[in-house]
Amino acid sequence: NESYVDVIVSPLLLAELEAVLQRPKFKKLDAQLRKLFLTSVRRAAIHVADVDFTNPLLRDAKDNFVVALAIEGRVDALISLDLDLLDLEDDEFSVPILTPGDFLKQLRST
Repeated sequence: NESYVDVIVSPLLLAELEAVLQRPKFKKLDAQLRKLFLTSVRRAAIHVADVDFTNPLLRDAKDNFVVALAIEGRVDALISLDLDLLDLEDDEFSVPILTPGDFLKQLRST
């Protein structure tokens, strides 16, 4: 049984990823490796336009665009380590929010 994953990104999400990769905890990774990862995501992902993210209003307003993108992109799951997203109740959001580890477990079981 072969599984595949489509990654959806927008300009705002790519800018966020680039900024996150510059944080001190990622500085221990080689700069070339971080650049290669970002380039790989840009090449492999499905690119969509940024979407209106004024609604829903989350505890951390900076996460609104991620949720709006997931809804607009009709994704099967949102993968994140962001606690503000992971703390959302299932009934608050129509898309499952999984940690990368939980997503991989789910993917392996299909």
